[in-house]
Amino acid sequence: MAFGPDGRLYVLSSGGSLAVVASPGAGPRTLLSGLPVALGLAWRDNDLYLSVRGSVRRYQLNNGTLSGGGAVVSGLPVNRHQNDWILPMPNGDFLLGVGSTCDVCNEANPKSASVLRFHSDWSYAGVVVRGARNPYGLALRASTGDAYVTINGQDNLGAQPADHLLRVTDGED
Repeated sequence: MAFGPDGRLYVLSSGGSLAVVASPGAGPRTLLSGLPVALGLAWRDNDLYLSVRGSVRRYQLNNGTLSGGGAVVSGLPVNRHQNDWILPMPNGDFLLGVGSTCDVCNEANPKSASVLRFHSDWSYAGVVVRGARNPYGLALRASTGDAYVTINGQDNLGAQPADHLLRVTDGED
C-alpha cells in the first residue's frame, strides 16, 4: 500500500485487485482487478507502478482516474517466486526485488533471486543484490538515501536461516 499524490491510500490485495481508500473511515473502492500476483506498488509523481507476475506496469493518475497499464518491464523470471516490491530512489532510479524460481537451487537467470536496478525510464541498469532467495520488501531511509531489503529465507528449516534485513549496496551477494 502507498499514499498517492492525491492523498488517498492505494492498496493491493492478494486476490489481484487495487483499491483506493479516499479518506479515514471510508471503505475501499476497487479500481483494478484481475492483476496476476500483484505484490508491489509505488508512486512517482502521478505515475503508479504495479509489480505483477513477470512485469511492471505503469498507470497514470488524472483527476482521480487511472489510465494506461502498459508494461514498462516484462519477461522477468517467475516460478516459485516472482517480482515483488518496487522502490523509487532519490536519484530517479528504481529498485525491484525478484524472487528465486525455486526454494534452493543455482539460478540460471542472473535476474532471479536478486534486487535489480532500473533507470528512471525503466531501462535495465543491472543487478545490485544477487543470491537473495526472495527479496520481498524494499524501503528507503530518507535521511541517508540508503535502501534496505528484507529477504525471506529457505523453506522447511525452521528459523535457520532466518529471514533477514540487508542494506542494499551494488554487487551485494
